[in-house]
Amino acid sequence: MKNIEQPTILIIDDEFMIRESYCSYLEDMNYHVLMAENGKEGIELFDKEGADLILLDLRMPEMDGLEVLKSLKKIAPAIPTIVVSGTKSINDAVEALNLGAWSYLQKPIEDMSVLLHALTSALEKAKLIKENKQYQEDLEKMVSQRTKELEKAFKEAENSKIQFERVLDDIQTGIMIVEIATKEILYVNPFAADMIGIEAHQIIGKVCSGILCPGETKNCPMLNQKKNMSALEQILTKADGTEIPILKTINYTPYYGKQCLLESFIDLTLQKKASIEKERLELQLRQAQKLESIGILVC
Repeated sequence: MKNIEQPTILIIDDEFMIRESYCSYLEDMNYHVLMAENGKEGIELFDKEGADLILLDLRMPEMDGLEVLKSLKKIAPAIPTIVVSGTKSINDAVEALNLGAWSYLQKPIEDMSVLLHALTSALEKAKLIKENKQYQEDLEKMVSQRTKELEKAFKEAENSKIQFERVLDDIQTGIMIVEIATKEILYVNPFAADMIGIEAHQIIGKVCSGILCPGETKNCPMLNQKKNMSALEQILTKADGTEIPILKTINYTPYYGKQCLLESFIDLTLQKKASIEKERLELQLRQAQKLESIGILVC
């Protein structure tokens, strides 16, 4: 029975002894192993059982490895796949990599530590990609939740400008309200003013140009479109000229008789710092992967 912490490796190879040797070694390394003797059987087994990584031969009856890669590209493009083949054709290796193979190893593998290195590197890379994707999804959920809170606050305070602005003053998210017709900034909350690096009263009444609207205001896509937008990455230019990345949500809304944009934004600098280490590790993995593939092709 599979341990919940064991990664599942699917071996697709038509040679019985090869499958068994991989299986024996990987099970000793605490991996859960599934085996298929051809591409068709391998795809069916993947659909039924799933896998964290696939070891794939190229030359097989019924459905070869290149056809398997084409199928995986449609049904599971993120699945890490390592081609292990006895063919010495450079064209086969290049085609396999173009079809989505993560790396290419040459049979016979005399030192199983080479296979283990390729496998653990691919699994770690897949984990980083999954974590980064989850990070982005969580970030978008956070912005969406804050937008809902703003909408709720607006509805609750829409009959009182003072009360409404007091609500916005206390929100720990940058808030700016811009009149569409005149491009005039009607309101900035203290959090946004701190992010920009200038007093709120020095911003209110100014034309929204070069702060949240890069370039010429008349060309600003935010003011020229008539739809709400969320999870929009953009650059905010601070009062001292420095720029910081922000994640912004835009809602078209009436504001005391005027058609306006209500823009809420958060500083991505802190959030992105948390992912720098992940990106560094992912870059190292990609470079190691490329060097490994190049070394194998040159052999």
